[in-house]
Amino acid sequence: MRLPSTSVRRLLLVLLVAVLCLTVAVDAKSKDCRKTKNKKKGCRKPGKKKPAKSPSPRPQSPPPSPSSSPPPLPPSSPYLISYDVVRTRDWDPALFTQGLQVARACSTCPKRVYASSGLFGSSYISSMDVNTLETVDRTDLADDEFGEGVSLLDGKLYQVTFQTDALNVYDARSLELVDTMRHPRADGWGLTDNGRELILSDGSSNLVYFRPDNPSQATRELEVTFEGSPVRNLNELEYRDGYIYANVWKRPCIAKIDAATGDVVGWLDGSRLKAAAVDPGRSPSPPYATFDHPINGVAWDGDRMWVTGKYWTKVFEVKETGATRIEDVESVKRLCLPA
Repeated sequence: MRLPSTSVRRLLLVLLVAVLCLTVAVDAKSKDCRKTKNKKKGCRKPGKKKPAKSPSPRPQSPPPSPSSSPPPLPPSSPYLISYDVVRTRDWDPALFTQGLQVARACSTCPKRVYASSGLFGSSYISSMDVNTLETVDRTDLADDEFGEGVSLLDGKLYQVTFQTDALNVYDARSLELVDTMRHPRADGWGLTDNGRELILSDGSSNLVYFRPDNPSQATRELEVTFEGSPVRNLNELEYRDGYIYANVWKRPCIAKIDAATGDVVGWLDGSRLKAAAVDPGRSPSPPYATFDHPINGVAWDGDRMWVTGKYWTKVFEVKETGATRIEDVESVKRLCLPA
C-alpha cells in the first residue's frame, strides 16, 4: 500500500491538532458555565425559548383583626380605677378609724379585722371577727396617745401615734402591749409593710421604710408624685403586690403608688362610698370643727379591698373591675391632691 506523501501527513497532523484544541476549548467553556451562578452570554443550551413568567403579585399583609378589648395600659400610665361594691356591712359609727387591716396573727389563727381608733383620751386598738365584726379583743391607749395606722408583721401588730415617734408593739393574738419603740419620724399617720420592712407615712409626700428590729433607722425614703406634683397628706397605707394604696387626708381618693418609683399610677375615687356611709350630723369635737368624714381605712383581703372612714356607718368590700386612662390630669389633681 502506498503511504501518503510527506505533505499530506503534515496536513493530517495539523488537522488533528486543530480538532484536539477545539475539543479542549469547548470543554473548558462548559466547565466555566457550570461554575458561575449567573449564566454568561453564550452558555445557554440551544432550544426552544421559554416564555417569560409574569411577576407574581406582591403579597399583601392581612388587615388587623378587630380586638375584642383594648390593649392593657402600660404600668406608667395614670388611670382611674373602676370598681364594684361586692359587699356592704354595718360599721361602728363611733369608731374614729385611723388604721385598718384584715389578716391572721399566725398561719393557723383565725382571720381578724384589726382597727385603730383615734382622738386623744379615747384611742384604742381592737380585733374583730371577720364574719360578724364583733369585737374579740381591745386595748385602750393612754389619754395622751392618739392612735394611728397599724400593720401586722410576723405575729406582731405595730401601731404609730399622732405627733410622736412612738411605735407601739402588740402581740397580735391577744393585743397585749409588749413594747414601745421609736421610729425615724416625729409624727406617725399611716403604717403598712412589704413583708420585711415597715412603711410609714407622716402627712408629707414621703414614705419612710425601716426594719422592725431597728425602727429608729430609716432604710429608704420614697417621694410620692403624680404627674410631676408631690402628693402630700398621705395617710392610711396598705401594701399589695408591689403597690402601696394610700388615702389622701380630706380627699375622696385612694392613690395606687408604684413602690419602686413612688409614681402614682392609678386613683380610686371613693366619693360614692363616702356618700353612702356618712352621717352628716355626727362630728368630733374641736380641733375638727370642719370635719368632713374622710376615707381613713384601706385593707386588702384576697382580691377585695375593704374601705371605710372616720365615723362611717358602713364598711365596703370592693373589687377592681378595670381602668380608664386619665385624659384630663388637672381635673384629677383638683379632686385628689390637697389644695
